[in-house]
Amino acid sequence: MILGLIAGAIWFALFLLAHVVILRAVVKPARARANQLMFLAGLIGLSASMPPLIAAIHDPVLTQGNLAAAILCAVLVYGSLFILYMPFYYVVAASLSVKTVVMLGRASAGALPVSVLRDEFVSRHLVGQRLATMVENGFLSATPRGYTLTAKGRRIATDFDTLKRVWKLGPGG
Repeated sequence: MILGLIAGAIWFALFLLAHVVILRAVVKPARARANQLMFLAGLIGLSASMPPLIAAIHDPVLTQGNLAAAILCAVLVYGSLFILYMPFYYVVAASLSVKTVVMLGRASAGALPVSVLRDEFVSRHLVGQRLATMVENGFLSATPRGYTLTAKGRRIATDFDTLKRVWKLGPGG
């Protein structure tokens, strides 16, 4: 089982390296799909690598338990690290608060006029970027009358509407 824990951590480190490559080499609209495929490849690689690892290592402390237990531990570590990492990544990549802090940190005087921040965050440009991203990700489609939900977008909207109703959240969050 300990070997499974170690293997899960190593395969997650490999996923992190692949994620860096994806961020540098894959066009923005295809990154999410590339990450999904890389995660799946890691799960498959992890499961495929455990039998030869257990056969090669004869330390009873590392290989305690059976193959199924080792694979389960490896998958749990790999999946748990992924679940911890991806929300962190998306906060850094997409959070308006993070973007504001970075803009202020990069400003020569360490401060920016409110008008600059307002232009960046309360603008048609920002809304246009959000809509374009949702089109690229397949949630919306642009029509002559405006934007409309795709089938994928309708599923997501229904799921989140259900969560908002269960949690008794208003329209804004």
